[in-house]
Amino acid sequence: MTAFTGDIQILLYTEEVDFSACRDFYQTLLGQEPYYSWNEGTQDRGAKFRAGRGTISVLCQAHDRKAGPVIVNLETEDVDQTYRELTAAEGIRIVSKPVTQSYGTRYFAVEDPCGNQINLYHSNH
Repeated sequence: MTAFTGDIQILLYTEEVDFSACRDFYQTLLGQEPYYSWNEGTQDRGAKFRAGRGTISVLCQAHDRKAGPVIVNLETEDVDQTYRELTAAEGIRIVSKPVTQSYGTRYFAVEDPCGNQINLYHSNH
């Protein structure tokens, strides 16, 4: 088997009516503008964001394998500080408060406008 050496890319497909809200959500969540975006019409739009060692792409495109909602885990250095910042941010729906699991991982969850859950976590491992 070949070793996987590249970064991970997460593709989040949206409907046209949700694209702008979903793009804006990830811009706020990640605290950055997309590093690449395009708008070729109502069914070919996208925005790519850097996230850790990978990317999150918000897409509005025809695709026969659309699935969702999904759960995405994003690691952060300080869960509580991230929670405070996002609680104060406009347009972020927080669905759970920070909690520490018995195995040492601390996390909280937010939900994007398309129903995808994002767990922001830090692990002591």
